[in-house]
Amino acid sequence: MPSGERFCLCDTRAANGAYTELMELSPAMLGSLALMYQAHVKWDGMTDPVRGMDRLAEMTL
Repeated sequence: MPSGERFCLCDTRAANGAYTELMELSPAMLGSLALMYQAHVKWDGMTDPVRGMDRLAEMTL
């Protein structure tokens, strides 16, 4: 990750039908996760469904 955290994406589709991501939780990562949550809560479920991380801050205003 840009802020130095390590992560691993595991293909667990055979076991649970999805991928599993493991990541280190640093203050920077926790801040990003908080912004993702805020963007999720404010999303109307229809408009602009694919949004990049580079726009995360604008989605939480």
